[in-house]
Amino acid sequence: MSFLGPGVQFKLPRSKAVWRQGWWWRDRAPMLVTVMALVLAVLVPLAVVWALHEHSASSHSPNVSGGRPDTPAPGSAGASGRAQEQPPVLPDKVRDFSRAGVEATIRFEIDAINYAQRTGDLDPVQRVYDTSVCQACKLLVERLSAVLVNGSHFVDGEYTVTAIEAAQTSIGSSAERLGNANLSYVQPKEAKLIDKDGKELKKRPSNSYVKIPHSLSFNAGYWIIQDISPGEKR
Repeated sequence: MSFLGPGVQFKLPRSKAVWRQGWWWRDRAPMLVTVMALVLAVLVPLAVVWALHEHSASSHSPNVSGGRPDTPAPGSAGASGRAQEQPPVLPDKVRDFSRAGVEATIRFEIDAINYAQRTGDLDPVQRVYDTSVCQACKLLVERLSAVLVNGSHFVDGEYTVTAIEAAQTSIGSSAERLGNANLSYVQPKEAKLIDKDGKELKKRPSNSYVKIPHSLSFNAGYWIIQDISPGEKR
């Protein structure tokens, strides 16, 4: 007679091994749960750290689709030895048909030349030069392009504006909008042309020029330099 009721047979396991196996899992289940919890407690934080590291690495890598890499901090040196910095930005004043607009354009010209000497990037200064009519502008760009090659750059070659005088605007005979001003500047230090390895190639003595006439036209919503005449060397 079965204790479970009529017709129900109570059967023991067929082998002692199966019986013992069942007891083994039941006795050790809490310990296994604890071990699994400890393993997850270690692996999950490691996975999070790895994911954050991969995200950081990808966000600082160059854009493989053709975009420019992140710009280094201003003044820091790149692999070529040149300064790595943001290019100068055209100020809003250059879009004003006024004497202040003329002065702002000439100051930007000098900032862009200084930037080109440090970095080899001539794009900003060419934004305010009409090299198709300004022969002095074209010659300056060609000379800088010839020496700023293979990582070469100037050190201590910056020009400082000392005065912009006689700025004026006018309307031409064909209703064109024109501007004029005289620039004075100084290069206070001896400039040194350096190659990418830091070797000095040549020097340019300190100098200053005054009353360099600039002629400009107001086209496409901002001022463009169309002529630069020789000034007086001091």
